[in-house]
Amino acid sequence: MFDTTGLSPSELENLVRDLVDRQAGGRPVGVYDPPKVWNVKLDDGTSINLRNVSSSPVAGSANKATWTIDILNKSQYEAWGWPKGGFEIKFE
Repeated sequence: MFDTTGLSPSELENLVRDLVDRQAGGRPVGVYDPPKVWNVKLDDGTSINLRNVSSSPVAGSANKATWTIDILNKSQYEAWGWPKGGFEIKFE
């Protein structure tokens, strides 16, 4: 979990969007489910989702994440022995 307590809501949004943009390598991040989910798919099959909705609490907190980045690539993660096919990075 990243400590983002000192950031305003707009600063936090800018931070997570910048992280996704850097991971996307310049590919445009499209709107998948406006205004909640944005997505970009990479050449290796990895899908990166940026969400401003979350139903699960942040670890060690009763609060729900304000922003979540999902990094998904089922075949690659299964090859590494990771059964879930991806992971989430949550920001409170």
